[in-house]
Amino acid sequence: MTTDLTIGPDSAPDTLMRRALGTPFQDGAPGAGGSNIARRIANKIKQDRTRQATQTLLSNGQAEGSLRTARIMKEMHPEPTREVTQLPPRGDQIVVDPGTAKKMLKQRAGSSTAPNGIFGWADDYLFFLRKEDPDNAFLDAESELVALMASADVPQEIAFLATCGALTAINKLPLEEQLKRVRSGQDPKLRPVNNGSNITKVAFRLLAKDKSAVRLKKQLRPTQLGLGAKAGPETMVNCARANYAAGGLTLRICRTASTLSSTSP
Repeated sequence: MTTDLTIGPDSAPDTLMRRALGTPFQDGAPGAGGSNIARRIANKIKQDRTRQATQTLLSNGQAEGSLRTARIMKEMHPEPTREVTQLPPRGDQIVVDPGTAKKMLKQRAGSSTAPNGIFGWADDYLFFLRKEDPDNAFLDAESELVALMASADVPQEIAFLATCGALTAINKLPLEEQLKRVRSGQDPKLRPVNNGSNITKVAFRLLAKDKSAVRLKKQLRPTQLGLGAKAGPETMVNCARANYAAGGLTLRICRTASTLSSTSP
């Protein structure tokens, strides 16, 4: 969503934040952005992305595009204090063949509602190839790339690019509560959402179906729900919140669960 941040007589913090959230000042008022959210929801429904449409409808909206938002995001993601080094591999390397990758891509093309990745690619862009001849050159090329990614058989430069992601700042609080914080000199409460590489996600999905991954998931449950558990972090957060409200869990557990939810892909 494009945010109008033109400096002018209506560029007060309230105005800018209302524009960023797509909240109208009054029907037909100049600069009102009330139709933005409706347009986004309509586009997602047209793309058969009903889950994303529901999330957009129920969310508090995207944060304003400003230097303040950029600062908050940067503070939430500080530079590493030590050099990031590659961990040595343990055990045998999992190898995924292009045929298996192609099956996954076709399956995702017909059922995925995931948004575009950082490089502008989404699973459902292959929708028209679901029943295509197996010798389709484009599908073969992507299948081979996904298989190489899953098998960790790519140059370090490609591996580095595969870790890239785009951060989107989402408002944690409703508009009026955010405005109260801004008026009092406080920062708005934001939640970062990272959107990584679509190709990398498909590769990880293939790895999560390997026998060793299935065995690991069984060993780790129910302590962790972030690996291969459908809506695992969300389930943990909801349970923790309900139990804490009833006096059954500590705040620390709730915070840990919330962290899992906000950092999971």
